[in-house]
Amino acid sequence: MIEVLNRDHNIVSVSQEVVPEKLKGHTLICYLPDRDAIVIAGWKEDTALIAEMITDYLELTPSWHERVLEAPIHIGLGGKRLQICQTLEAIYQIRNGNEG
Repeated sequence: MIEVLNRDHNIVSVSQEVVPEKLKGHTLICYLPDRDAIVIAGWKEDTALIAEMITDYLELTPSWHERVLEAPIHIGLGGKRLQICQTLEAIYQIRNGNEG
């Protein structure tokens, strides 16, 4: 099952049935460049919150984005929280044509 969560940013949620076998059961945020889509899976009751967080990050103005990067939000983060921050930044860069 695929559910569109945000049409403007092409954010969709997919069920575990369509997730590759090696990733089943994991919480995922993936960018599919060929479809310019952000796919999330495995977030259960947090799905709407994750979609909102992705949307908010993608809608940062360049000046607010710069402030976010300067803020020490990554200090002390580990595990899943740090991965989410890194993933959001990578998607932001791709969507704004700044990929490495």
